Amino acid sequence: MIATKTSLQLFRYTMGEPELLNLGIIASNGQQSGAHEFFCSVDDVRRAGRELSVFPGHRNDEFLWELETIYPSDGGTGASFFRVFVFNGRGHCAIQVRFDNNLELPDRAVTDFCIKAEAAKLNLLGDLLSKFARLKHGELWWDTQAGGFDDEPALEWASFQRPRST
Repeated sequence: MIATKTSLQLFRYTMGEPELLNLGIIASNGQQSGAHEFFCSVDDVRRAGRELSVFPGHRNDEFLWELETIYPSDGGTGASFFRVFVFNGRGHCAIQVRFDNNLELPDRAVTDFCIKAEAAKLNLLGDLLSKFARLKHGELWWDTQAGGFDDEPALEWASFQRPRST
């Protein structure tokens, strides 16, 4: 997979249980990319959406979403995650993407990189995740300019400006 631009794509696979999701993700920072499949609940996606919709709340804010992977050897969580954090005093933010299948060598696969993003872009991603949790869309996409769903027009982040509370 050749990385060409900063982006996230989230795919929902159909499962028998409506509250348990099997999701696939492709992430890139323009230089490195990775793909991963994981399980989560609808509440996990809602919580991520809620947290990112108002991120950052303060200059040391951080949000961590640990991913339950499909690999039986990894014990479920801890090895793969998204960590959203503020990386300087000016409020610049990034998403750390880490995918690890926790298998032994030579089957081990690890991806670890960051995507820099302005707070308004993270807020848009949060709103998209909240809508994605309603289970009406099969694919969510987001990049540094816009975001949306596979079956709807894009929402540009520049038009998505929310007044910040002080």
